[in-house]
Order: sequence, then C-alpha cells, then structure tokens
Amino acid sequence: MSNGWIGVDLDATLAEYTGWKGEKHVGAPVPAMLQRVKDWIAEGKTVKIMTARVSARDPEELSYNVSIIQDWCVANGLPRLEVTCRKDYAMIELWDDRCKQVVPNTWESLEDKTAKLEAELASVKGSSGSMGWDKTAKTLFYSGHRF
Repeated sequence: MSNGWIGVDLDATLAEYTGWKGEKHVGAPVPAMLQRVKDWIAEGKTVKIMTARVSARDPEELSYNVSIIQDWCVANGLPRLEVTCRKDYAMIELWDDRCKQVVPNTWESLEDKTAKLEAELASVKGSSGSMGWDKTAKTLFYSGHRF
C-alpha cells in the first residue's frame, strides 16, 4: 500500500488475552478484528502486527517471537504479516486496546473533547445523551460551530 500501513496490536486486540502465559501462547483470534484485518488485506492495504512481544534486543529471541506470531497469523487465515514494535511516519492508524487518542496539537484526549462538544451541543439544542463523536462533530459543524 503506497499510502502507509495500519498497525494492529496482538494481545487483547487481534488475539484474546487473559494474562501472560508465556511467549509461545497467543490467544484465540478476536473474530471481528480478524475479519477486519482480512478485509483490509483484501482491499490491498498493508497491515502490520504491532506488539511489545518483539521488543527483545537479542536477535535470536526476536526472531523466535516473530515466528510464533507469524505462525499464529497463518494458522488463522492471514499471511505472514510483518511484526514490529515501532511506529514510523508511514503508519496511518494503530488499533490497540491501550491507546488513548488525542486531538492533534493539543493535550486534550478526543474522548474529553467529545464530551465537551456534546455538552455544548446539548446546551445549544436542548438535547441530552451521548450521540458519539461523528454525529456530534457533524451537528456542530453544520450549525456553524468551528473548533
């Protein structure tokens, strides 16, 4: 994919994780995420497994851990995806159970920003309840609000 790559965390994102059971153990696939990765690959997108499991400095340990993960990929209907623990400028998305997205160039989390915008929208429109980021942003945008 000439437009970059998508990083997908292994444990608790692509594979079920219920606690560390050793480097040889990778949990069962998370069905919806596995299908999403298969769909991206079918669309010609580049997907890499992003995991701390390959942060080892010892080349033999690193190679061993990569092979365990790639074998798991093949056993679950995926190609032998590249495995990394480093992001670079070509990474366009990261799917991970531990990520917290921030509003670019601010200290503010997207979650906090969404809550503030929903509260502002509720005060303007007299509505209540969470609408989700997409609907909140569109409503504020189309009402002339600039953020």
